[in-house]
Amino acid sequence: MDLDALRFANFKLLDDAIEDWGHIVRNLKDLAGDAEKGLHQAANKADWAGENSQVTKEFIGKTAGEFQDAHSQAQTIHYILSDTAGELKGYQNQLNGVIERGLKKNLTVMDTGKGTFTVTMNVHPDRAASGYTPPEHDAHDVTALRDEVENILRKATESDTSAKTVLMALVDQTDY
Repeated sequence: MDLDALRFANFKLLDDAIEDWGHIVRNLKDLAGDAEKGLHQAANKADWAGENSQVTKEFIGKTAGEFQDAHSQAQTIHYILSDTAGELKGYQNQLNGVIERGLKKNLTVMDTGKGTFTVTMNVHPDRAASGYTPPEHDAHDVTALRDEVENILRKATESDTSAKTVLMALVDQTDY
């Protein structure tokens, strides 16, 4: 994951999707309950006769089960999106905190594009005036900051990639 992609991510669309999937989950739960109680249980209690009776009864049971399956899949998608959003927001907060701590030592983290970034030591000429003592930093601080940022970006990438993998696997399991 790119530094700026995580650092400046706006999660509004993801939050909206999570809310929408929450509504879908609740609606499918209601439909699954209605299908089980209204259709399937009624079909099981009915006094069926004739050649079509077993076919129709089996079809109603299968249809009621499909509502439950749809609810389960929607709930899984909702959980994945919600968990991933929480993780990414947490990584964003960690990243911004690390960058702020670096700034206090006059260390700047900058995105250089294509998934790379740089950490530089800064001593601004206007701050190097007589009587000003800049915060202490050395090459070890630069390396430590770089490693910490890399670790956060790695975890955010893992979270994003694993969510994509699971969601794609769910999509691949069904025709619709």
